[in-house]
Amino acid sequence: MIQGVEEFEAHERQIRHRNIPTTALIAAVITAAGLILDYFVYPEFFWKIQIIRLVGITISLLIYWWATRHTVDEVSSFFPSYLPLTVIISISLMILITDGGNSSYYAGLNLVLVALAILLRWTVKMGFEMSVYLIIAYIGASLGSRVTPDLGTLVNNFFFIGSNAVLVVVGAFLYDRTRRSEFFLQKEIEDRNLELADNQLRLQELDEAKTRFFANVSHELRTPLTIMLGTTETLRDRKVTDLQSRFEVLHANGLRLLGLIDNLLDLVRFDQGDDKVNREAVDAEVFLRGIINGMSHLTDRKDLRLDFEAKTDLPVLALDQDKLEKILLNLLINSVKFTSFGGSISVSAKYEEGVLNFTVEDNGIGMSEEKQEQIFSRFWQADTSSNRKFRGSGIGLSLVKSLVDLMEGEVRVESVEEEGSSFYVSIPAEESILLGNNEEVPVDPLAEMHKQAMLTLPELGPSSVLELLAPDDEKKYTILVADDEEDLRGFLSSELARNYEVIEASDGVEAISFVRQFEPDLVLLDYMMPDKNGMEVCREIRNDSRLSHIPVIMLTARADEKIKLECLKAGASDFISKPFALGELSLRVKNQIGMIAFQRQLREKNVELARAMEQLKENEVQMLRQEKLSALGRMSAGIIHEINNPLNYVQAAHHMLGVHGRELKGETAGFFEDALRDAQEGVKRTEQIISDLRSFTMTGPQPLGSVGIFDVIEAAHRFFGDQLKKLGGVEIEVDPSLLVRGDRGQLVQVFSNLFQNSIDAIEEKKSGDSQYRGRITIHAHTTLGMDREKQIIVTFKDDGCGISPENRGKIFDPFFTSKDVGKGMGLGLSIVYQIIERHQIEVAVDSEEGQFTEFQLSFPTVLSSNP
Repeated sequence: MIQGVEEFEAHERQIRHRNIPTTALIAAVITAAGLILDYFVYPEFFWKIQIIRLVGITISLLIYWWATRHTVDEVSSFFPSYLPLTVIISISLMILITDGGNSSYYAGLNLVLVALAILLRWTVKMGFEMSVYLIIAYIGASLGSRVTPDLGTLVNNFFFIGSNAVLVVVGAFLYDRTRRSEFFLQKEIEDRNLELADNQLRLQELDEAKTRFFANVSHELRTPLTIMLGTTETLRDRKVTDLQSRFEVLHANGLRLLGLIDNLLDLVRFDQGDDKVNREAVDAEVFLRGIINGMSHLTDRKDLRLDFEAKTDLPVLALDQDKLEKILLNLLINSVKFTSFGGSISVSAKYEEGVLNFTVEDNGIGMSEEKQEQIFSRFWQADTSSNRKFRGSGIGLSLVKSLVDLMEGEVRVESVEEEGSSFYVSIPAEESILLGNNEEVPVDPLAEMHKQAMLTLPELGPSSVLELLAPDDEKKYTILVADDEEDLRGFLSSELARNYEVIEASDGVEAISFVRQFEPDLVLLDYMMPDKNGMEVCREIRNDSRLSHIPVIMLTARADEKIKLECLKAGASDFISKPFALGELSLRVKNQIGMIAFQRQLREKNVELARAMEQLKENEVQMLRQEKLSALGRMSAGIIHEINNPLNYVQAAHHMLGVHGRELKGETAGFFEDALRDAQEGVKRTEQIISDLRSFTMTGPQPLGSVGIFDVIEAAHRFFGDQLKKLGGVEIEVDPSLLVRGDRGQLVQVFSNLFQNSIDAIEEKKSGDSQYRGRITIHAHTTLGMDREKQIIVTFKDDGCGISPENRGKIFDPFFTSKDVGKGMGLGLSIVYQIIERHQIEVAVDSEEGQFTEFQLSFPTVLSSNP
């Protein structure tokens, strides 16, 4: 109750603190507005009263400034009283200098008393104190005035001031009581809301625990059921030679189901209050050692060291053997599960002051402080994700807690991540005496089966190293089976291995690694796997362009629609819920394999079609080239014939002119000889062009012979003599002695096309820059190739418009051109590429758009130089 009163007073102080600035501003405004009253009522005292008002306004504004810049405690302890006193003193001074007790300004005191009591939320004490201060101030102003007050007026004023003070005090009391009632009612509502919110949170946690329970238990039940039903179906439908291994799988998974059901039934008995503590005399040390020795088959599978130490003599104690056994076994199984291969577990026990204390310590993965707070909660697991590494239903440690509480003991945990965990159990137990009965107690087969079920683990981690081989060529399709349940993985593999090559993976990381290594035709993925779950593996397969075509079938015990949609969204091709029939699995696998076969055939047909289209394009290019050269050859043959006849006449005339020219004398003879020499040179050039044209237009491949690379380049250069004269220059630096093996006509065609492309590129660049003329440079040099033999490297470069990056990889494609329609067929460089492939010439292209283009031709064979 005292705490509630303190909270109410603190609440009131906060409201009062918020109201002080507003009240100070109102007081300043009303005080300033009073000058109108001064002007009409007491004009003779106007300026004196204004001084008082100015001081009061200044103090009110200072209070406003201070209250807005300081905390509740700094303001509430002083200013709630100071502000009313400022106003009361100001009005009392006005009464003093006017008519004293007869002054009509006494009404201002009444106004101040009521207004400030409401605005500042006065308590009864504050109301009483302010009322006393006001009456004293009025009396002082009346007695100190130069005007003797009229008795009737004085009585009248005192009556109203006193009545007002009584009303303020009583009103403060009633208002304070009402506010208190509202505050405590509001606080009760808030407490109720917090309680409701807390209850809602608990209900939500219970609902989440229920959800976790059903998710975990459904997985734990469905997986062994799938194995058992599949195995029985196999035994029923066909003769199986390895019956022993099949029955062992059935037996192990039956024990798993029995152990889970036993744990659930124990929890039900606790909830119903049916479980009782049945104490009997037990040799504690012998009993504990027996339990620990019985764990050897589990610890040996993970190469764990399990030690026991009795720190004191353990006498015969009155204990509930069944419950103590369940406590210790669940703690040991928990340590085995979360301790890595080669780790250690130690158990120590001592008996002190009527309490049996034992500790189970391991150097496993440990846990954080947050997880330690939840470790004994029902159905709680440290990792609830679908890719958790350690399976379980979240019952074991909560069962330990319930059993210890039932035996009026205590259990606690200490743990450090990556270092290990320690569980401490204390159980009250009185010393007892063993009865001397040496009769052998018969073993209950049902009890022994339940104990075996308790000692059965779903898995202890990844299986041993798998002996994997590359897919057998004799088997047409390969299937990857990924499941962390060793029994289920082995069962699926044995069933599928009759028709397919099978690769096994024990977790998600191993699965994606094997998919990338072997590229199987089909992947069977379990939804819940350690390190990476099936969804994550499926996404990685779909995001890899090399693997995205591989179909994925997802296996899961969680058969709700949300999981199905998530699997399909991740890219799963199909979905199978556990438990499933072998017929369903076989049919779904067969359907996916059938689609794979169809896709393979389709891909093969597409490859064949692409090859045919490529060959068709090449044939078309060859036909166009041959037709073009054939037509050019026919035209050239006629032109050559028509030119040769006049040339013969010209040569005969030159001969005659030479003979008769010898008769000329003086300067005329020199001029005549020069003119005749120029004419003869022109005829020789014409003959060379005719020879080049005849060689260029020869159809069909010619025998490869010794060709001078300088002569080839010069022949191509002569074809474009007029066009090249318009450029800024053509620089040819090629040693005339360099020889290669090739078809001269085809090599001339190669360089002719390069000249033509360079001229076109320079003309295109020139269209945007009238001052630009362009330049072509051709260089050749010898070098040693990879086989240490000489090669000729010819570099053909122009400073034209260049080739854009997106077109650079297409320039040798048939019919590709970047020119306008009608300005080229896109065959020039395609023909060049075919010719250089025939001559085994390597070509490299370098270009920068708007700057240059450079072709580098590497001729593979260098012949002996010209003599």
